Amino acid sequence: NLKSGAGKEIYLRLAQRADVVVEEFRPGVAKRLGIDYDTLRVRNPRLIYCAVTGFGQTGPFKNYVGHDLNYVATAGALSLIGPADGLPSIPWNWLADYAGGGMHAAIGVLAALVARGQSGRGQYVDIAMLDGVMLLLAQALSAHFTSGRVPTRGTTPMDGAAPHYNRYYTK
Repeated sequence: NLKSGAGKEIYLRLAQRADVVVEEFRPGVAKRLGIDYDTLRVRNPRLIYCAVTGFGQTGPFKNYVGHDLNYVATAGALSLIGPADGLPSIPWNWLADYAGGGMHAAIGVLAALVARGQSGRGQYVDIAMLDGVMLLLAQALSAHFTSGRVPTRGTTPMDGAAPHYNRYYTK
């Protein structure tokens, strides 16, 4: 329990020896608990501190509670998944949690570890799952900004418009 003195002290001692700390609280919660980056880096200047949030540390949605589907929909990715003539399909592999958050957090932490190897200093890695899903939409966004057409389900080569990349009923 981080609210108790003993629990917090154990956490602080662990952070002194840790290479990496990952937290997934909404913005401000880690600071309120006394386990934020500014507090921990005093005890361990080499610490890599990765904060993973749904909507980021700033902005109008920063304190919203959400789930994978919320981040995928807000980013616009949900509207591109599924058949053109039906409702969007809920992605099974949790795009925001695994790819938008976890994969980007891993990449950020690895980059910070390389930088620490050169500088000797740790750093704060800020990952928003919404931002990560937006990065996964790079191809769709690029096509939109070059053509002016809004991508819609079933109209791009990767979601059924190309005959060699589609699903078909068979016997």
